[in-house]
Amino acid sequence: MRIFFTIILTIWVAATLSAQNNDIENKHLFIFFYKEQNEKTLSQEKVFDEAVRNLGASANFMKVNTKDPAQKALVDKYNLKRTPMPFVLVMASNGAITGGYSTFTSEQLSNAIVSDGTAKILKGLQDQKLVILALQNSKTMNNTAAMQGVTDFKADPRFSNATEIVMIDPSDSREHKFLSMLSLDTNITQAQTVLIAPPAEVLGTYQGPTTKKQLVDSVQNAASGCCPGGCCPGGCCPGGKCGK
Repeated sequence: MRIFFTIILTIWVAATLSAQNNDIENKHLFIFFYKEQNEKTLSQEKVFDEAVRNLGASANFMKVNTKDPAQKALVDKYNLKRTPMPFVLVMASNGAITGGYSTFTSEQLSNAIVSDGTAKILKGLQDQKLVILALQNSKTMNNTAAMQGVTDFKADPRFSNATEIVMIDPSDSREHKFLSMLSLDTNITQAQTVLIAPPAEVLGTYQGPTTKKQLVDSVQNAASGCCPGGCCPGGCCPGGKCGK
């Protein structure tokens, strides 16, 4: 649970900074949480500072002393006293957590910067929603037919509030790292639709035209065995039946 408390704090901090400085909206935020100025803190802080120098103006950075009286309300509210320190969280501009480290290298922190599409997918999954990834561009066929099932699924009251749709151009090399982690082929000629459930489980991959029934069937098939380790939005579905 400690990581979730820290994630909530990170999102709150980012929202606060965004209100003060619109420049943060297109950048990742790196937060260095610390408690004691001991050897480990000083050592990891040097690594953090190195990452700051390497990334320059491409990201925003801040340091938070969890013992600071000004932070007491936040520390108490989110139970950060139990979080191992120091700790670094990296967050995309949309609030998606892209990295969390108790020990780290400058390279690891730099690699926590992700593409826009990846951030959108991660945010949906971290919000415990289904994510429907639409891989298509001007060169792929059956784009409209592929999206028909997606829009029909999203319009269904059973799924509308628990579903996010993310459009990604399969030829965009910036997106390939995360797509490869999902074992998705980006060399496609047909539109490809991918149904993903938290934490990052591909429930179905569909080529060309897609129907609402295909998506619903994939969700229900996954839900039939979702306890424990849930695969449905919000965790395990009561009775193992999702959307019924």
